[in-house]
Amino acid sequence: MSNRDQKKSYIKFCITGVICILLASFLFFMVRGWYLTTNYVPDILSAYENSRMLQSEVTFGASSILTYLYPLVGVGIFSLFVLWKYRTSAANNH
Repeated sequence: MSNRDQKKSYIKFCITGVICILLASFLFFMVRGWYLTTNYVPDILSAYENSRMLQSEVTFGASSILTYLYPLVGVGIFSLFVLWKYRTSAANNH
């Protein structure tokens, strides 16, 4: 196997790994959201007692950017590790 073929297979491996990790994290968040939604039981009595406080604290459409940033950082770190391993193994072979 030539060096060019190894490079192509490495790039395919990295792209496939990144896609798989992103899909896995997306599915994890979907299943987690489904689970939390189906098992949510509101406490009506305590919510009524705190109704004034709740009305002033409700926001719509706000989500944390960290929810989406953590998987991307993880994929980046994984890709850098694989790239480092590939370069060290390629340097040792020459």
